[in-house]
This record gives sequence, C-alpha cells and structure tokens, in this order.
Amino acid sequence: YCSMSDHSDDSSLDLPPEWQDFPADAKYGVIFCTAGWVCHLLLFGVYIFQKYTGSIPQNELLKHLVLAGIICYFLYRGKPWARWFAIMGNSIVVLYYLAWGVDINWQPLDLVVMAVIGLLFILSTVYLFKKGARQFYKRKTESETNTK
Repeated sequence: YCSMSDHSDDSSLDLPPEWQDFPADAKYGVIFCTAGWVCHLLLFGVYIFQKYTGSIPQNELLKHLVLAGIICYFLYRGKPWARWFAIMGNSIVVLYYLAWGVDINWQPLDLVVMAVIGLLFILSTVYLFKKGARQFYKRKTESETNTK
C-alpha cells in the first residue's frame, strides 16, 4: 500500500494542478475543448458519416479519438504545449468545418450541428488565448524549468 503522503517531498511526481486552481479562462478553455471533441466524435463523426456514407470510418474515428484524448488529457494536466496543441487543433477543425460546409450540399440541421461544434472549438480557442489561461500555462512552464 502506498499513499500520496509517502511521496509528498518527491519532486519527480508530476501531479496535475487541482481543478479549483485553474483560472476561469483556463477552465472554460478545457471545458469547451473537451465538449468540442466529444461533439465532433459523436455527433459529427458518427451521425454525419453514417447518414451520408452509410458507414462509420472506424480508422479515422480512432485517430480523432486518440488525438482528442491526448489534447484534452494534457490540457487538463496543465501542460503548456497542450495549450498550443489545442489551439492549433481547434483552428484546424474549424477551418475543416468551414471548407467542408461550403463544399457539400448539407441539410439545414447538419449545418447547425457543424456550426455548434465549430463554436465550441472557437470558444475554447478564445478562452485559451485569454490572459488568465496564458498566465496559468506560462506559470507551469516557469515552475517546470525552475525544478530542473
């Protein structure tokens, strides 16, 4: 049996920040990013592909699931590189939705689904760029540099 108190002085443990320690901007960035990926995977990845192609591309869905898991997990862990990875991923998804939205003759409900998912990614990006989130993730970088 090993308790956390046994390792309280061990600086090699890389414990994530407590959720209550996240500033509001960082919290909203994580929440909207996670919601965006969940909706992208479920509503878009499953619903849209099933509706328009008759099948779900499991290989593509798995790639997106792994990518979403990595981004959201490490964003929650407070990793500075994950913030930039999320911002880039969010931007790519939004651009993809915009390009795909104009390219295909969608039904109105499908466009609404795409717009809502795109909005979640945009909100995540906006919050991750806000001062509170920038400082929070920058502080993580500085504290990691100082402990090495």
